[in-house]
Amino acid sequence: MAYEYRPAWMEIDLGALTHNYKQLAKHYGGTKMCAVVKADAYGHGMIPVARKLHALGVDFFAVATIIEAQTLRSALPNVDILILGYSPVEAAEVLIEQNLIQTLYDTEQGEVFHIAGLKYGKPLRVHVKVDTGMRRLGFSADKTGIDAIEALSSLNGIAVEGIFSHFARADETDTASVHAQGQLFITVLEALSNRGMTFKLRHICNSAASARFPEYYFDMVRPGIVLYGQPPSEEVALETLGLREVMCVKANIAMVKSVSKGDGVSYGHRYHLPETMNIATIPVGYADGLLRGLSGKAHVLVGGEPCPIVGSICMDQCMVAVGEHMPKMGDEVIVMGGNAHPLVSVAAYAKALGTISYEITCQFSLRLHRRYLE
Repeated sequence: MAYEYRPAWMEIDLGALTHNYKQLAKHYGGTKMCAVVKADAYGHGMIPVARKLHALGVDFFAVATIIEAQTLRSALPNVDILILGYSPVEAAEVLIEQNLIQTLYDTEQGEVFHIAGLKYGKPLRVHVKVDTGMRRLGFSADKTGIDAIEALSSLNGIAVEGIFSHFARADETDTASVHAQGQLFITVLEALSNRGMTFKLRHICNSAASARFPEYYFDMVRPGIVLYGQPPSEEVALETLGLREVMCVKANIAMVKSVSKGDGVSYGHRYHLPETMNIATIPVGYADGLLRGLSGKAHVLVGGEPCPIVGSICMDQCMVAVGEHMPKMGDEVIVMGGNAHPLVSVAAYAKALGTISYEITCQFSLRLHRRYLE
């Protein structure tokens, strides 16, 4: 019989998720919440996370792809699911059959969806996306785009239920870009209203914007990374919300040995010990998501004390200098997260790599079994 788990795992604290949801709900003051659970809930596990949020009262979710939407639909048959990204027009009947909401951002796309809706005998549900500055997906925020949205809204094969946009720079201290995009979105909404068009749901706020700009809440906000207790950026840390890290990566020590002063450690011997010390080998490496770029830049907690990773991180293991301490094989260490220490926070790892928390949590692979804690 195969052994069930390896001695490295991820703990997902659903209690912390509950805390974050309640803190955010209080902050949003009753505004409807669309929980973003794309990319396997930013590495936390889409189905367990969505089920917990649904139990807390969330009935609207956002994903990136049709495959993610289908997976979520199998677990939660009665919630609203918005696909934020591109779905092939050939998938229209699947979208209709599974009662999914597709982002609409192109005239030709809308016309094909309309024909599919007529053929199926039920309109495809859509939210129209307007490009107010992200330059990704979306109708132009001018007369050409407004004309296209009006024309598509008259088609019987699609049901335009919402309209939205996305901020490009809401995670920066400079707020000028946010207000420029927000006001442009309002201008589009007013132009469409003057043509007799209304929408059930209007939304533009992502995690950073929803924490800082209540004037742009409209009918719904779309929290993503903040649900998981992570700041959108270094500039927007959001300490006042009192959020908790939901993810914690742990492992059991594989070996501890005394290594002499001057000895090289790991591949390439890029690191040599400045003094004789104890080195612990941890069975987590870059194939698990502990990225090689963190070599010599990150810490893990051994016995509650931060200890530096030394030498190059290997595919399946890394080495940690534990100084004079002599932990034992099998002792538990915290590799990252869990609100355990600032040096092992997701944000600290992101800063060490010059990236964002989103990338760190999404990197951890399914080689790490996820244990869900209530």
